Amino acid sequence: MALVTHDDLLVCTDCVQLIANAEGTTDLAERVARRWPDAHLVLAGDLDTEAEFSHRTCDGCGDTLAGDRFPAAGLETTCALFKRLDRAFGTDTRSPLHHDNRCTACRR
Repeated sequence: MALVTHDDLLVCTDCVQLIANAEGTTDLAERVARRWPDAHLVLAGDLDTEAEFSHRTCDGCGDTLAGDRFPAAGLETTCALFKRLDRAFGTDTRSPLHHDNRCTACRR
């Protein structure tokens, strides 16, 4: 489960390939990870009809080259979300859904 934290993002074609197919350069993946350390990006909308040419910086990787931009969203996947869910639902500490059992950042 994740919480949508950004629903108005526009990403470049390189980011679309990275998000949709896990295809792209290591440099691209690292740039996206640096810009979005606590979120997971997903594509949003119809990619065939919602692309728009723009000079806007890519929200995914920060690329400043003009080109097509596609709608995307950022999902919060941090331990803060898991802790909020635990409090809201009173999740038992033995449950696999509890923060302590699913947050990879805290289990290092």
